[in-house]
Amino acid sequence: MVVDDNEDMCQIISDVLKAEGHMVGIACDGESALNELRTKTYDLMILDYKLFDMNGLEVLEKLQGTTPALCTIMISAYGSEPVRARAQELEVYDFFDKPFDVNVLVKTVKKALMQETKNQKPEGREQRADINLYSVSPEGDLTSEYLKRSGSPLPLKKAE
Repeated sequence: MVVDDNEDMCQIISDVLKAEGHMVGIACDGESALNELRTKTYDLMILDYKLFDMNGLEVLEKLQGTTPALCTIMISAYGSEPVRARAQELEVYDFFDKPFDVNVLVKTVKKALMQETKNQKPEGREQRADINLYSVSPEGDLTSEYLKRSGSPLPLKKAE
């Protein structure tokens, strides 16, 4: 999910992430983001600090304890040390100052999602088998040729 009061920024980040194969939701203010997160589950949120109705830290504070852990990357043109320190306390994965290199952001998103996948435990979800298809190899390459069984990668042969 991308949350930024600048609709153009939302669209640019969304388009880049969609081109990388991600499904992306957009919100242009804090309340819309909170409403969206109450009804849908996201693996990651890119959150601007300065929003029309509240700041990004307030969004994170309101989310505490209400949704499953949501990996968050914060972006801002106002990244002062107190803002960064509070973001770190709220376990923000990374903090980007605007303007930023979108390619670096994409790499950070991939890294964060890989880490989240490794750390994720199927809490409250029905697990049907101990084999799960992943689109990221252990080396971090995007691929559909890897299965994991009990946490160990199983490379597939062409016939499989």
